[in-house]
Amino acid sequence: MSQTYYTKPAENFNEAQPLGNGTIGAMLFGKTENEHIGLNHDTLWTGIPWHETREGNYDAYMKARTEVLTEKYADAHTTITEGFASRNNSDRYQPFGDLVITFPKGGEVENYARVLSLDDAVARVTYTQDGVSYTREMFCSYPDKLLAIRLTVDKPGTLSFKAHLKSPHKNSIIAGDGRVILDGECPLSYTPDESPIYSSDPKQRGIRFAGELRVKTDGTVINPDLTHSSSAVCVENATEAVLFVSITSSYIDPYHRPDGEYRKPLTEILDKAEALGWDKLIARHLEDYHALYNQISLDLGSSGREELPTDERLARFEEDKNDCSLYTLLFDFGRYLTIAGSREGSLAMNLQGIWNEKLKPDWRCNYTLNINTEMNYWPTLMCGLESCYEPLLKFIENRVESGRKTAREMYHAPGFVMHHNSDIWAMTTPAMCGNACWGFWNGAAGWLCYHLYEYYAYTGNVDYLRKTAYPIMLEAAEFYLSQLIKQDDGRLSVCPSASPENTFITAEGQRSAVSKWTAMSDSIACSLFRNCLEAAKILGDNSTLLAQLDSALAEMKPYEIGTDGRIMEWNEEFVEREVTHRHLSHLWALHPARMITVRDKEYATACRKSLETRGDRGTGWSLGWKINMWARLGDGNRAKQLLDMQLHLVSSDVETNRTTGGTYPNLFDAHPPFQIDGNFSMTSGILEMLASQIPTENGEELVLLPALPDGWKNGSLRGMRLRGGQILDMCWKDGKIAEHSLKKA
Repeated sequence: MSQTYYTKPAENFNEAQPLGNGTIGAMLFGKTENEHIGLNHDTLWTGIPWHETREGNYDAYMKARTEVLTEKYADAHTTITEGFASRNNSDRYQPFGDLVITFPKGGEVENYARVLSLDDAVARVTYTQDGVSYTREMFCSYPDKLLAIRLTVDKPGTLSFKAHLKSPHKNSIIAGDGRVILDGECPLSYTPDESPIYSSDPKQRGIRFAGELRVKTDGTVINPDLTHSSSAVCVENATEAVLFVSITSSYIDPYHRPDGEYRKPLTEILDKAEALGWDKLIARHLEDYHALYNQISLDLGSSGREELPTDERLARFEEDKNDCSLYTLLFDFGRYLTIAGSREGSLAMNLQGIWNEKLKPDWRCNYTLNINTEMNYWPTLMCGLESCYEPLLKFIENRVESGRKTAREMYHAPGFVMHHNSDIWAMTTPAMCGNACWGFWNGAAGWLCYHLYEYYAYTGNVDYLRKTAYPIMLEAAEFYLSQLIKQDDGRLSVCPSASPENTFITAEGQRSAVSKWTAMSDSIACSLFRNCLEAAKILGDNSTLLAQLDSALAEMKPYEIGTDGRIMEWNEEFVEREVTHRHLSHLWALHPARMITVRDKEYATACRKSLETRGDRGTGWSLGWKINMWARLGDGNRAKQLLDMQLHLVSSDVETNRTTGGTYPNLFDAHPPFQIDGNFSMTSGILEMLASQIPTENGEELVLLPALPDGWKNGSLRGMRLRGGQILDMCWKDGKIAEHSLKKA
């Protein structure tokens, strides 16, 4: 039984429990008097479709190229920062608001429990008050597109409450007849003092949305007529009540004005839900969820702490790390979040998945493409959740059109390109506040194309490779091919280049992020070129572009070892401004790519030294990346050491320390603040510790328990997906494989 469990209501977002169906997100606080359930919808963002570059972008880019080639790195940094950006930053992901349920004030609450079953994706709140036992059950259904809540009491006629919807956005509400309908609109943007900006021009209006609450009960519903006189549904003297909530929006796609029909689908969803009723709805939910969640299972043994409240369990872990099943819980929570946050037809998960309560979320709760969005999907294919991978594939497909414009306008180049941020409107340009240390990096398209090819590698879907992935990969490769410059040593490199969010000190003592080449950009380009050539062989393609890619690869050297024994991040062994920087971009070839493996002794040793120099501390996602890298290097004890650091309990009210990582009481990754990517990197890291596929000339070599830590002597793993379409089952005893089997997926 895998669950998160608490003996008190949540005081804030970082204690609440998440539910979701990929599109609708809900955060359960579990309060006994004034319950509020935070609501999200994946398409609620500020803004409208846009694509804007600035005059002089290309000139600035070419000037910076000349400056780095003449080793005027600080000048190039200034040129890029001041002259190479778009007119906008990404738009912001926005909350819908809350479902508020108010109960009459009563006496002391006893026997309180708040449980989220990861096995069933059902949350329950139970408690006793004034001699009455209250039960609150809820789930978010993918097949029926809604949140369903059932309230029951054990003494007939003692349940009374009122429920309503509220939103921080411009909205109107009508209520009655057992329902509440909220019609709202997302702002276009916010003023510097955070006042929302709306437009009365129909062609400039932001995303509109509607949320509806319906209540079915055996009690008495007050105000039965549909009027504007009340904003709540009031229920008295009930024994059971079922609440149905759904949300729809006018969003169509990244390129069309958000004026789609959104009210009618909402009515259809809730009419159907009422007809089905609670029992059929939850049965359909469980059938759908179990088909995904039960694909894989991990057992590291029991510690005897499984029945403890989750926050208490995390606190005990601080003093005693002997809790092997806590790692399993963290693993299961990552799988749960994948299913709850990313389903076929939904948008890809952003920095917080689909769960955000803020109008001004950190980093706009956008898609950060220099690690975070990709990290969200690291464990998905390994866990047999191919359908949950679909939103990422669509995310990439939907940005090719915009990326072509950006390549043409900013680089005068063919193909398509993406930079370090994106949003619901397919942003591919550098952000307006385009400091070169983060805004300039143009490796996103290549990295995301790696995920396109990974989907083929796991599923063997040749039709998808031929019709979708391969054409996109070729377009991305065409862009990088156009950006290659022959360096003084004869090598071809993407020039100029940046290593995401990191900077160095020039010989003159100045700061810069822009160099002649970086290990990350060249590794991404090489990996993309190789995958294109492999795909071409599979598909029997002999495009003329392939000969150019093959020729370029022969002259590229994606990584080098410096005199200090580390992988070089930039073209010179510059003094690093921050030696322990959270990004590990120069080791991209080790993970996620497999260009460097543990069998490449010299380069693997250089990666190890690079990781040791970076140090173990970092933000949540940085810890997660390091765990995956240490696993790739076969060091299970070091990987577990970082897992233990991630399981450090962070107080739920800490949101400003961005260097320590850790875990909030609700198991959310604490950057801090909350970022969901760290949760997924923990799940993938655990799998990397247990099984690895090393590329060889003849395919893939499977290595079992490549990085098993000393503390995981016995265990089992069932259902892990492998590249090549196989499923691995295995168990081990005393640190050695006892049995294993492979079968076709």
